[in-house]
Amino acid sequence: MKKLFVLGCVMLLTIALLVTGCKKKSEEEHTDHEQAHGEKSADVLPAGANLMCPVMTDNKALASLFVEFEDKKIYVCCKKCLNQVKDDPALWYTKAYGDK
Repeated sequence: MKKLFVLGCVMLLTIALLVTGCKKKSEEEHTDHEQAHGEKSADVLPAGANLMCPVMTDNKALASLFVEFEDKKIYVCCKKCLNQVKDDPALWYTKAYGDK
């Protein structure tokens, strides 16, 4: 009975360490992604800017990454999205701002 209790405790501890380790790695990867692209998580977008990336719509846009189109800036979340917007800014302008 004591062996079963010890085995259960070891299993719970192992699971807890794995879950904590995965979360930390994910946060580190995000920080590494930002640093690799020269991005800052504290970027402040100007008033009236698109707040979310028009390509990866779940990601926040960064003030340091944008494409200018018709005297307006289209902000994106990363360099990969930046390249997509550069290829067809009219399409992404509409996705970022609608028909404005």
